[in-house]
Amino acid sequence: MKKGFTLIELLVVVLIIGILSAVALPQYTKAVEKSRVSEAKILLKSLSDAEDLYVLSNGDLCGTWKLEDLDITLPGTTKDVDGRTHVTTKNFEIYADECTYGNDPGGGHALDLYADRIDKDYSVRFVGGNYDGGGTHGIFYCYTEHDEAEPCSQAGAVKNADGEWVFQ
Repeated sequence: MKKGFTLIELLVVVLIIGILSAVALPQYTKAVEKSRVSEAKILLKSLSDAEDLYVLSNGDLCGTWKLEDLDITLPGTTKDVDGRTHVTTKNFEIYADECTYGNDPGGGHALDLYADRIDKDYSVRFVGGNYDGGGTHGIFYCYTEHDEAEPCSQAGAVKNADGEWVFQ
């Protein structure tokens, strides 16, 4: 008698492997995307902290300073886009709406920070300490074009009571 596997046995094994990979691959992809969002959250929070330190040490409340004036070096390449500093990492393009603090004549420091996911349809947003243009300080938001739910949910965001996509 010959030893070996029958064609049916091999097909069953291939079918089982196919089913397992069909179940596991989406979960793996979601876990990888969540880890990439963590990278963006760390960078955005670091920028916000650097902004707070800059204001404490210089007393400049929304003067002429820009993102590159902060005492922080982000990984990636830096470029100027329409007078705004953009830092491009492997996964994100990071930028800030700089000094857009309302109409208060006395000014105020405010960074509204964004990390646009490269080759994906979502952005991570973190509102700086005194920004008054919408959003809550300390919350990481997820934005997509056309207000689609899938990119944000795939990145690990959940909808809050106000209907906004936020990262936990």
